[in-house]
Amino acid sequence: MTHKNDHIALTIDVESTEFLQSLIDRSESIISYFTPIFEQEQLVDFKLVYITNNFEKYIKSSIDLLINKSASEIFPVIFENGLFEIYTACYNKENFEITYEREFEFEEKTVWLEGKVIKQNNGIIVTSKDISKLKKVEAQLRDSLRHLEFQNTILNDSEQISKTASFRWNINKNIWVFSENIRELFKDTIDAKCLQNEGVFCFLDEQKSAKLRSLIETLQYEDVLPPFEFSIQNDHTLLYFSLNAHFIPSRDGQMMLGVIRNVTEEIKSKKLLKEKNQELLTINEELDSFNHIASHDLQEPLRKIRMFISRILNVDQETIPDKILNYLDKISDSSERMQQLILHLLDYSSIGKKQLPFEKINLNTILQDAFIELEEEISKHQVQIHTINFPEIYGIPFLIKQVFVNLISNAIKYRKTNAIPELWIHHNLSENLENSSSHFLEITFKDNGIGFDPKHKESIFKLFHRLHEKTQYKGTGIGLAICHKIMQTHHGSISAMSEKGVGSEFKLYFPITNN
Repeated sequence: MTHKNDHIALTIDVESTEFLQSLIDRSESIISYFTPIFEQEQLVDFKLVYITNNFEKYIKSSIDLLINKSASEIFPVIFENGLFEIYTACYNKENFEITYEREFEFEEKTVWLEGKVIKQNNGIIVTSKDISKLKKVEAQLRDSLRHLEFQNTILNDSEQISKTASFRWNINKNIWVFSENIRELFKDTIDAKCLQNEGVFCFLDEQKSAKLRSLIETLQYEDVLPPFEFSIQNDHTLLYFSLNAHFIPSRDGQMMLGVIRNVTEEIKSKKLLKEKNQELLTINEELDSFNHIASHDLQEPLRKIRMFISRILNVDQETIPDKILNYLDKISDSSERMQQLILHLLDYSSIGKKQLPFEKINLNTILQDAFIELEEEISKHQVQIHTINFPEIYGIPFLIKQVFVNLISNAIKYRKTNAIPELWIHHNLSENLENSSSHFLEITFKDNGIGFDPKHKESIFKLFHRLHEKTQYKGTGIGLAICHKIMQTHHGSISAMSEKGVGSEFKLYFPITNN
């Protein structure tokens, strides 16, 4: 017969066991108990005797199927990752405890477990905790740190290349933080203690320092500090710097974030450019003086030479020997060529010098004006001209007319002696390959003249370049150079194609944009 007190004690014991089991089941830790397996008195494996129910979330089967099975059968990985040696060491030594972290694969699911092993009676208790999330965060943190290190490396490299250094300044607490390149930027002029206490003000004289402090005081609650420039003396060299910064609020008050850049080369380049511009202005003034001399003083003697030759021929032509008359003709031709050369040089030097306004012009009118100017030559050599109706464009009328006149004149000058000279003038639109939103108006002048070797298609637009002796064809070698310069003034271009005995083709390209 059971005693009443014994029944109460049994009830309390059962309730305590159930309470402890409830705590274990609700715990995040996995508790397992292994007993050793010996072969010939040597520990070769462990048998799983107990494992908490919460391990079932890592496997598809019931944990009852794992009980009393060897570790080599259910957890073979412990013989690869060093856990078997840890389990053995803890079993062989009383009160010896080891904590570890290992990665496991449970039915295609990767799990990181933090475990603790300790001997208990004739076995070992392994307490494991899932730290997979923590490991994932650690991995992300490592990636972030590597990325940050990479970004810092790029920043340092870019600062060295661009000769800059960045900083931040807590205005209220007067805490300065500079990038590493600050030492390279200022080299021997830097004072570490001053830099820590005074920051950028270490590099400024009293006047500049007061000015910058005043600007910061005034603008620190605005967004941006306007560019601030200063200079320092370093080894007999004057270095120039530019400071750019903006302000942001923080819990500790206003922060100033800025960049200091070495602009010495830029300042020197600007100074050199200014000097070169001044030299260019001086040269232009000299050219203006030359143009004035060329247009007046040089042409006047030539006019007098031709005038006196004309008078001599009118008065004494019959009594002058033929040899002398031949000399006088050569002098007259030379003076005329000289005068034409001067006039063409004046035309060439004046193109693009003044910013003349572009206006809408009718190309048909310009072309007709060119025909009228060359009417005598066209009629004399019976030139047949084939043309079509042209659109309107924007340009400088008298310059475009000069191009037309030069090209028509060349077609007449370099005609064949055994064929009727013909000239075809037409146009079409061609696409601008660099900008699909714009096109060119292409105007073609094609003749059936003597042509020239294609190898000269680029050089003919150079100043004073001639393909023929001056005794064969009159000219100064400037006409096509003038055409080239006029087309540049119109933001266009000119090209040439030719073949000896077949004729020449000149193309003018005037840009036409959508707007």
